[in-house]
Amino acid sequence: LIILPLSVIYLYKRKLAGWVFSAIFFAYSFTGILTAFIYEYSQPVYEEEIFGFFLHRTPLPSYIFWALFYGVILYAFLRKKIRNEFKIDAFNFIGSIIVGIIIALLSFFSD
Repeated sequence: LIILPLSVIYLYKRKLAGWVFSAIFFAYSFTGILTAFIYEYSQPVYEEEIFGFFLHRTPLPSYIFWALFYGVILYAFLRKKIRNEFKIDAFNFIGSIIVGIIIALLSFFSD
């Protein structure tokens, strides 16, 4: 809730924090879509139960669309031209991606 507006403001000002917050957000979102897909499609479908009509899976194209959306934006942020523009070193580059992935996995497996 706070990371996305901060990243937009800092990206507009071309600050390092804007790139880091954006990379964390898009890595988190991409990892969250993938873990949700794996979890949902590894569960059995109970169509014969009384609530089987209401408990349906999210359509596969929805997962594909959002995974491509977040993946392409993350790829755009990771390009060398963008990293050079914001003066991103290897520590910030890899650290931002790892932090986003760890936050997504912790939020998914914390239930």
